[in-house]
Amino acid sequence: MKWSGICIEGVSWKIIGSGRIMVKNCRVKTFKDVKGDDRDHWFAKFQEKCVWEPMKERQIKKNYYGRTARRLSDMLRRVRKRWELHGIRPSWIGEEIFRELLKYWESDEFAAKSENAKKMRASEKGGCLNAVGSISTAEHVRRMTKELNRPPLMTELVARTRKKKTGAFVDSRTQKAMDDYQALLVQFLTANPKYTPRPGEPLHPDVDFYLWSKVIGGKGPNGCFFGGGNLAGTLRSDDRTLYQRVLDGEGGSRPVTLTDEQRDTIRQLAINEVRREAAEREAALKAQMEAQMRAMRSEHQREMEVMAKRQSDMEAQMRQFMQSFGGNQNMGSSAPTDQENLNEDEFPDPD
Repeated sequence: MKWSGICIEGVSWKIIGSGRIMVKNCRVKTFKDVKGDDRDHWFAKFQEKCVWEPMKERQIKKNYYGRTARRLSDMLRRVRKRWELHGIRPSWIGEEIFRELLKYWESDEFAAKSENAKKMRASEKGGCLNAVGSISTAEHVRRMTKELNRPPLMTELVARTRKKKTGAFVDSRTQKAMDDYQALLVQFLTANPKYTPRPGEPLHPDVDFYLWSKVIGGKGPNGCFFGGGNLAGTLRSDDRTLYQRVLDGEGGSRPVTLTDEQRDTIRQLAINEVRREAAEREAALKAQMEAQMRAMRSEHQREMEVMAKRQSDMEAQMRQFMQSFGGNQNMGSSAPTDQENLNEDEFPDPD
């Protein structure tokens, strides 16, 4: 996903590819003037043009609103400066709306806000002074990457954007942060000599980012990361380092370029994982087959026992029947009946 720009028509917002913010018939002086329903409506419009993972919806919306607010503020600031210097009203702002803006810019309310913002930018606690004018930090990263043939270190970026032509830093806060960084770097390399760079080579970028983040106290509650400029919005807790995000492109999803050794390692890990899964499937299949064989043997044994019992019962019934049948035959042949005895007495032998 690449952030390109915001278009405001009425009180509506829309991402466009030109990177320019346009206002037409708009009665908003700051992003806070845009109603929540309008924000959600135009975020839905933005969602029609970009896609992201559902679990990142909240972070995407936060980044969208934050960048929209900054684009609107920068655009109106340029309009105001151009009017003050040349007295030119942009053709894309209606006369009635422009008169309302002029009235607001001349009010005490705007003057107080402007003075307060100026003090905050110059403060030692949370100032954002730089010595590079209107060029964004992301653009400096791109230029330095081309010059160095690698993404710049965090401290190199700070030195580039917060040093005057005289070589001095723009404020004492930056100077103190760099001094603390150097002291912490010496301590870190003494305790971890394996991270000491070879002559002519830069410090490991993750070490540089870790030490700088430790010195400045990490990302502030307002979302700012000292020295990170407009790249601070891409930083999240427990996320990839700024160096790694620069490699991926600002707000992009391009995969990190891997070395041949890293690719071979990943390939070997993938092969080992496939082999492990195959072995697990084979073991599970073998266990399943053994369980089925045991169940079949148990069922067969049960059936054999049932058949043996039935056979035993039938044999017992047969023996009982045969014994009963044989007893009846013996009784019939050994004892004469009463009729036979009667006939013999009535008709004696004539001899």
